[in-house]
Amino acid sequence: MLVYKALYRKMMDDLKDAGMWLDWAEQMMCDYPAYAEFLIDSAEERLEKTFVDTYKHFETLCKEHKADICMDEVVHDHMMEWHHAMKMKAEKLEEKIKEVGEHKTAKK
Repeated sequence: MLVYKALYRKMMDDLKDAGMWLDWAEQMMCDYPAYAEFLIDSAEERLEKTFVDTYKHFETLCKEHKADICMDEVVHDHMMEWHHAMKMKAEKLEEKIKEVGEHKTAKK
């Protein structure tokens, strides 16, 4: 059971960290757009690579070790909805960062 717990918690950490970084980026984007963009990029790496890789391992584990309860079915919808929502937030923040940069350039 430790392997399920470890992979599940790693996926949760990836999503929580990405969410925290996106929240911070949103708060600092007007004053520090370059740093906000760095945080958005970091969040996207977690969402597009680290989370996805870990989920593949989790999915494989679930297929290889069939249990009375399919762990993948238990967490799939929740994880994927959360993952999708944060990817959308990251995309929107990237658009805002570009707008802030364009606005600052136009003022000069």
